[in-house]
Amino acid sequence: MHKLHSDDLTVSQSKDLWTHVIAEYEQCDISQKQFCQERQIKLDTFYYKYGAYKKRLRLQQVNNQPISFIPLIKKADKQQENFCITTSTGFKLNIPQTFDEAQLLRILNILSQVSC
Repeated sequence: MHKLHSDDLTVSQSKDLWTHVIAEYEQCDISQKQFCQERQIKLDTFYYKYGAYKKRLRLQQVNNQPISFIPLIKKADKQQENFCITTSTGFKLNIPQTFDEAQLLRILNILSQVSC
């Protein structure tokens, strides 16, 4: 059984130990509940630590990927009450000045994921 609840462990040691426990779980072909029962680990604690581990992995993956930007070309026209976003592939999005900011942010997020 792993020494998972000791106050003697440093944060680094605890993280290393949980990383080892999670790696052990991922090699098993059993449920989290069964894994925890067999090792006398509190299921809630395992859920928390496993979730934190997965979050760290996602952040590492995001941080290792290059950030790509969609070029923004704003054409200034005093008579025009909207602006246009043009991507490097020629996709154009005309947006009125009165357009809802939250909706615009959602659209830009979708466009960055689609890489149009």
